[in-house]
Amino acid sequence: MKKIAILGGTFNPVHNGHLKLAENTWRQFSLDEFWFLPSPNPPHKQGRTITDFSHRFEMTKLAIRKYPSFVCSDFETRRTGKSYTSDTLTELKQLHPDTEFYFVMGADSFYEFGNWHEPETISKLATIIVADRDYEKSHSDRDVQEKFLRETFGTRVLFVRAAVFYCQNIAGSLHVSTEGFPFPALQNSRPSTYIKNLLQIVNILFAFSSFIRYNQRKNG
Repeated sequence: MKKIAILGGTFNPVHNGHLKLAENTWRQFSLDEFWFLPSPNPPHKQGRTITDFSHRFEMTKLAIRKYPSFVCSDFETRRTGKSYTSDTLTELKQLHPDTEFYFVMGADSFYEFGNWHEPETISKLATIIVADRDYEKSHSDRDVQEKFLRETFGTRVLFVRAAVFYCQNIAGSLHVSTEGFPFPALQNSRPSTYIKNLLQIVNILFAFSSFIRYNQRKNG
């Protein structure tokens, strides 16, 4: 049976944290494919300004172009109205009955999952993979929530090491933390590894900038 993980979201824009989460998940659970499903009309983003779907979709495609097992799908555009995960998984399972689906979410969504639209349907159709962090691992609420979801909705929960990126300004200098990198953190790595990791970020930024310039020329 084919194993496919799904990461939905606005991807406004897609960033290196998404890619590292996908890479960690793909490796840890020996997946066949990892799908990015940009949402054209996310119900939880109503009233907010969101970049046009076509631009978010193309930038996501550019970001994953060097990962053969990663797929950017426009599946969500085939439906009108709000994009609910339960509806998406129902249709995907009908189209791919022999596929084992995994749905990836962040820790915040994990704690709010009981309030989602039809969590029992999602739990029936996919295993939930939660992006885990050191704080969450040592936090007793995590186990309580996992037990609650399992007993209430029959949810199967797995945890994957998350890639956490955050910046802080110290004395006018920008410092970047790379907690959860699948390789040594930038600030502690050898020069060759540092350059390799940095180039991944630069390549994404270059692809985005090429995409923006192309659209500027096309639109006059």
